[in-house]
Amino acid sequence: MSLQGAAIGVLYLTVFAALRLYALLPPIAAFTLLFWIAALSSFLAIRQDTMALAILGVVGGFAAPVLTSSGGGSHVMLFSYYAILNAGIFAVAWFKAWRLLNVVGFACTFLVGTLWGVTRYRPEDFATTEPFLVLFTVLYLVIPVLFAMRVEPPRLRGFVDGTLVMIGAGSANGVAPLPDDASPFHFSRTRMALVEPPHMHTSMVIVPSGHPCPRVGDWVDLQRPLTLTTIDELLWK
Repeated sequence: MSLQGAAIGVLYLTVFAALRLYALLPPIAAFTLLFWIAALSSFLAIRQDTMALAILGVVGGFAAPVLTSSGGGSHVMLFSYYAILNAGIFAVAWFKAWRLLNVVGFACTFLVGTLWGVTRYRPEDFATTEPFLVLFTVLYLVIPVLFAMRVEPPRLRGFVDGTLVMIGAGSANGVAPLPDDASPFHFSRTRMALVEPPHMHTSMVIVPSGHPCPRVGDWVDLQRPLTLTTIDELLWK
């Protein structure tokens, strides 16, 4: 599988070099070939259920312009090429919940886009770069939703991995992690993991999707000895 992924990366490199370095292919023919290579790699990865194949192909595809760069060339051609690669990642995300592939695609797109923006962007390029920025933003807003839809409970449910909850009790109230660094907060008999150590008056926890989640105004249980807790109000029920 790894050999197939490396071979797909070499195909991306060959076509891009033939287009940009040696002018052996016209743009339409080159982007047609790149589209079919992306479609082939997505199909093989899905059919063989192999994330490594998809990742190697994507990394090779993103590396092709960097390896063949001569310092010039059209940014429209470059971002059109990356749009095809990201469309392939989107196609895989439609069928497979491979988070690492999604993260690799996003990281490569962001890294190359930022590098180009810092070193090459000019104000007159706005009209030809903004559509690609919008396209990539939309793709990577939708891809995590597809991921959430493909992962079955109990691993994930809904459109998010979890919910951050702010609790109005912190170190000023004596709140601290338990001796084993576990969270002292419980809701509906389920421990809620601390995101970071409690602040002065607030603690932040994360509730995984599918677990009971408190709403605004709900009470949560605090597992702390009364001798170590500063109490604002005592209610007897």
